[in-house]
Amino acid sequence: MTTPDPPPGRTESLRGPIRPWILLTAILFALATVLALAWPAGGLREFTPETPHRRLGEPITGHRLAMKPYKVSFLAKDPAPSLGDAKPGRFLAIELEVTNVSHQTATVSDLALNLRLTVSPSGATIDRFRDKVAGFVIRDGRFDRDQLQPGLTERVMIVYTVPVPLPDPTHLTMTVIDKEYVGGFQSDLSEWYDVDDPLAIYDLDVGR
Repeated sequence: MTTPDPPPGRTESLRGPIRPWILLTAILFALATVLALAWPAGGLREFTPETPHRRLGEPITGHRLAMKPYKVSFLAKDPAPSLGDAKPGRFLAIELEVTNVSHQTATVSDLALNLRLTVSPSGATIDRFRDKVAGFVIRDGRFDRDQLQPGLTERVMIVYTVPVPLPDPTHLTMTVIDKEYVGGFQSDLSEWYDVDDPLAIYDLDVGR
């Protein structure tokens, strides 16, 4: 004996509505599938592009400064003594072409604060505060200027001491940190703040 067909209008009531727990289970299953597929590829983290590497003579442009290093030297005498004759020592001199691309005056000191220096073969870091000797604009045979005016391209030299325990450097890794003019955390006034990701990493041979 066959079961009679349900009367018209009764089909939906026999099947019943979709229960909430079934719908929740389906959503959780779909989410778990997405996570399982994404995790081997690095999860759901925001993609961070790899920092570009540059060599001597290759330019970069940030929000505040554009630059192009053209010479790195290890010297036995101070290349820019403030008074009298050059004193002997161990000096690392970086020469760059720098353009202030912002609308505000910057200084060579601002540039130096945004450089992270590692020398090889020791792998030691040159301290940007303790080891910095001088930083200046080279113009008209003078090296007593520090300001970088908007729109102007200048030749710049920054000089550091190389601590005595370290071997003579043959290679310099120079990481450049960019700055962005944005509002502060505790104030609406805009200031220059470091950008999270480095602008570029320079791989530079050190000459004599």
